[in-house]
Amino acid sequence: MRSHGIPISEWSMSNDGATLPIPFMNYRILQSCGKVAMPGVREMIERLQEHTANERTYLAWIRTAIAIAGFGVLIEKLPSTPSNTWAGLALVLLSAALVFMASLRFLVIRKQIDEDRMDRASFGRIEVLFAAMLALLLLTVFVFLLGLVSTG
Repeated sequence: MRSHGIPISEWSMSNDGATLPIPFMNYRILQSCGKVAMPGVREMIERLQEHTANERTYLAWIRTAIAIAGFGVLIEKLPSTPSNTWAGLALVLLSAALVFMASLRFLVIRKQIDEDRMDRASFGRIEVLFAAMLALLLLTVFVFLLGLVSTG
């Protein structure tokens, strides 16, 4: 029988009577000496949960930008009208700007997490920029669709 990837035969008793795998006992000994690293195990990244949440948000913005750029390319491939050309190009350019802003947001938030401070003022400015960018994207799509309705 195995537990924690260690055969039960290699388990031992700790000082408090709990049965622990030998490497975990060594961890307790190291911890009591002020050493927190467990042999063979990499140290945990500080504030890992916040960093991974920041990365997930960044990747969501990147996926959104890719979808918007794809929509812009699709518009370009439609039968050519004057509104197609500028609307497709505008969506591709706005998606590139969205990638830039998402990268900027990712770096700012990562720095704030590393410094253990959350500056609400800079966070608010970034979110306002994202809202303005999304408004521009929606306006571009609206004008494109309005052009399709008026010509069709």
